[in-house]
Amino acid sequence: MRRLTRSIADEQAAIWSPDSTQILFTSEYERQDDIYLVVSIKETEAIVKPQLEEPTEDLEANTKESEPDETHPATASINPCNSTTSSNRKDTAWDLVTVPITDNNYYDTTGDWSPDGTQIVFSSFREGDREIYLINADGSDEHPITHNEASDIDPDWSPDGTQILFSSNRDGNREIYVMNADGSNPRRLTHNEATDVEPEWSPDGKQILFTSTRDGNREIYVMNAGGSNLHRLTHNNSTDENPVWSPDSTRILFTSDRDGESSIYLFTVDTETFISIDPMVTDYQYTLRPEEPSWSPDGTQILFTARREIYIMNIDGTDVRQLTHNDVTEGQPVWSPDGTRFLFTRNDSSKSEIYVKAMGPIAEYPVNIVRLLSGFSSSLRWSPDGTKILFNSERDGDGEIYVMNADGTNIQQLTHNTEPDYGGSWSPDGTKILFNSERDGDGEIYVMNADGTNIQQLTHNTEHDYGGSWSPDGTRVAFTGTRDVSGSTLMSPDGSEIFVMNVDGENIRQLTYNDIGDYNGSWSSDGTQIIFYRGRPPELSVYIMNIDGTDKRKITDIGHVIRSNGDQIIYSSSIYHIGQIFIMNTDGTGKRQITHDDTRKEILDWSPDNSLILFTAELPDNDNTASYGYYPAVTYVIHADGTNQCPFFDSYIDYIDIAYATWSPNGDRIYFVGYEDRALYMVDTVVADN
Repeated sequence: MRRLTRSIADEQAAIWSPDSTQILFTSEYERQDDIYLVVSIKETEAIVKPQLEEPTEDLEANTKESEPDETHPATASINPCNSTTSSNRKDTAWDLVTVPITDNNYYDTTGDWSPDGTQIVFSSFREGDREIYLINADGSDEHPITHNEASDIDPDWSPDGTQILFSSNRDGNREIYVMNADGSNPRRLTHNEATDVEPEWSPDGKQILFTSTRDGNREIYVMNAGGSNLHRLTHNNSTDENPVWSPDSTRILFTSDRDGESSIYLFTVDTETFISIDPMVTDYQYTLRPEEPSWSPDGTQILFTARREIYIMNIDGTDVRQLTHNDVTEGQPVWSPDGTRFLFTRNDSSKSEIYVKAMGPIAEYPVNIVRLLSGFSSSLRWSPDGTKILFNSERDGDGEIYVMNADGTNIQQLTHNTEPDYGGSWSPDGTKILFNSERDGDGEIYVMNADGTNIQQLTHNTEHDYGGSWSPDGTRVAFTGTRDVSGSTLMSPDGSEIFVMNVDGENIRQLTYNDIGDYNGSWSSDGTQIIFYRGRPPELSVYIMNIDGTDKRKITDIGHVIRSNGDQIIYSSSIYHIGQIFIMNTDGTGKRQITHDDTRKEILDWSPDNSLILFTAELPDNDNTASYGYYPAVTYVIHADGTNQCPFFDSYIDYIDIAYATWSPNGDRIYFVGYEDRALYMVDTVVADN
């Protein structure tokens, strides 16, 4: 699955050019409805208008698709952005350029290609009424071909390119008309007092499908190309509309709410039988209500509209992928004759435009997502040898600590009590696990063997101790507490401090003293310093100190540290608003900005070799209060030097907002927990050295 557009505008009504190298669609990309053209070129992706020379949309690199294997090479080089590094990739997909074809402040909709791909016909409301227009595929020579005070809509080009069907109310009510491709010689094909719309030629040009209310509600009808032999195909009390022919003229797709909600149905002409085709998205948090189907030229796939976006799926409803991602409405998709592009309309309350989007052989994006199990809570922690994963779950009614093999098998519950157990951190040698528990009425720190035996309580007080970070040599533990050494409560109710103790719980020492809160201490790689947070989001700073509490120094003004490898720190400049990702040494030197865009970012993990950073980016809420998951979120990989940023996983496509993520120790896979469904997923990365 791959994301094809990245604007926040409304894009819809897509249709392919006959040679499948371009796509027409409508967009409100520039706050007005215009027709855009997608030009396909290898190794690039951009949204551009026909008259522009420079792309206006970010480049999108390809990802790979591979089958999960049972072995994980210990010396693999991680390169998820490079499509040429793995021999088991599919053919590289074309990168896509989305181009607006129309550019005005009116409503341009329902575009269609000429059979030779050189022109586009569409309906526009720009002269006080709707007329049919022609435009060259490069956006030039736009002109109307109908001229009257009525409303002309729904143009459809004949297979031989000589005629255009359309619907018009020029004679008092909506009827189906046909005219020459230059607009001359318009002729009325239907004659009734109801509404006839959505005409479509059969692939052989001999018949015409259309929607009509002549029998009281919207139904699908068919007639010969000259208007004779009209008969009704659907019979029910609901709405049937949006009919489209299969490439061989033996079947018809249409939209119906006969079962209470919008669905796509397949009608077989010879047997006059119906079946529903529902997008198979049962693992996702949203239910799709598909409309406006468009059949691929080879008959194997369907473009459709749902939730104001455009999707694609197989004819049996499998392999559902979202193709557009905006907070405006996109719809009316139509395949190009050769199946490499589609045209669609993008609109908002003030305008709509025609866009074209190109696509070639489809490389899966995101890549090879495997749903391992449900019931996760948080805290994915790899064992030092990379064979097991420690995690938290509430599957048994309260929070407990679990461990499993890296492939999701052999799940074992390590803690068993009626109060929450959470967190979890492997000792450097992998023999013990630190965790937090409220089994004694308040938060305390415990340690147990890696198999869950020999649980020992390390802290004892009436306030909360939490966290727990092993020193590199495994002899000491840094933790956060809301008490001083004697056990009395700090002056500030939300104040917390950094403590250090021996691994057996002895020799507890308080290292920080303030009223605003210090927490989340982690060790430098040599074990001589501790990095910690001070303050509360969004006023959060990062400090470093010696392990005896001396020489405390602020190393960032405001930020949010997600990951430190002991020598360097990654942090974002803002949690709730638009911010950038920075990297610097633990002593505060070498600070550099590695991202430069207007999104809110959440850092997920550092690759095992510290060369790549995994993060999500999404637009902030308009009121700057930030609620994750309401806007498209894309997970990116970027090199630690700020180069080669590329999308790795698009959570909005699959409705999986990432809550936690971690790289496997050798970098060949990424494991993450869904924010909404709390399920554990696994994604393969590209491995360079095979």
